[in-house]
Amino acid sequence: MVLEVAFMFKALKIALDDLEEFYHRLITPEAKVNRNQLLFPYYNNVRIEETIYKLTYVTKLEGRNIFQATMNIDTESSRDVVVKFTKRYSEDCHRACYHLRISPELLACEKLSGGWYVVVMEFLKNHTTLFSLAQKNLLALTMWPSIEDAVRKMHRTGFVHGDLRLPNIMWALDGSIKIIDFDWAGKDSQVTYPPLLNRESNIPWHDGVRFGVNITTKHDWHLLTTQFCNALGVKEFVRLHV
Repeated sequence: MVLEVAFMFKALKIALDDLEEFYHRLITPEAKVNRNQLLFPYYNNVRIEETIYKLTYVTKLEGRNIFQATMNIDTESSRDVVVKFTKRYSEDCHRACYHLRISPELLACEKLSGGWYVVVMEFLKNHTTLFSLAQKNLLALTMWPSIEDAVRKMHRTGFVHGDLRLPNIMWALDGSIKIIDFDWAGKDSQVTYPPLLNRESNIPWHDGVRFGVNITTKHDWHLLTTQFCNALGVKEFVRLHV
């Protein structure tokens, strides 16, 4: 009996030695970490319908929590996108505007933990914000009819924007207009202005604008036309059209 137990322990030791040698020969794969991505948000996969696409961040864009990224379509192709993180967003208004071809394509709008939303949309390569054009003295009065038409189309769907400043409208050489930044957007006279509204800056808000007040088309037109006129140094021409 003692001899049998001794043989059993001997066999067990041989087996353990063999296992130890086997695992020492294994090469532990190093985790592939793209150090460049450590500077960007953790969110790197987006679900569109039933497919999950990988996001690779490229750079941070102007504004809070907005990034340019590439979305891998397959192993050979990718698409440039904008990824935005926000506490509030009107998916319905954005999709309505895209249907009218006056906004970039909305690819995904997903609610995250902590009350945040992540928005993934088309990256507009050929468009420039009206603010950027104004900074370069390239904003022109001839652009106004296209701008006015785009805003009227949005309003006819029953939506208001709430933040129609020059940085949130984009223009291309072909004359096409794209409205962006639908954080405050919603149904006319139903959606309200958020808290912490910046009233101290030089933004020409309508006198009735404040936290909790319903956003109206009148507010949209006042903000847009005032900024547009100020950028061009005119006061009356644009306002005759709204």
